[in-house]
Amino acid sequence: MHSTIEKHHNDYLHLCQHTGPLLPDDHDDIYRPAVNGELDQVPDCRQCHRDNPAHFEACLKRIYPVHSTCHERIHDKERYFIQKASEELQSQFHTAARSWVPEDFYLD
Repeated sequence: MHSTIEKHHNDYLHLCQHTGPLLPDDHDDIYRPAVNGELDQVPDCRQCHRDNPAHFEACLKRIYPVHSTCHERIHDKERYFIQKASEELQSQFHTAARSWVPEDFYLD
């Protein structure tokens, strides 16, 4: 299997605090366009490294190298689980709402 290596964010608990300019869409550090609602604004990590090395190091600990094919599979699974969690949350909300609202509440 021939595949490039991409950066995968293990989590987003350490949100980017870079306040400098964003990378332009055609920058060499952007290896693929954003898809399916991914964040399409890419911070300049090199500038962050210069401006705030401690924060950059903490951010870097949450990024892992993966093959591009595997990376897409990871995101496919993430999208699946996020969709399922969303559906379950909506179902639980509707169940709770129905148990709280009196039956004649919606009658005209």
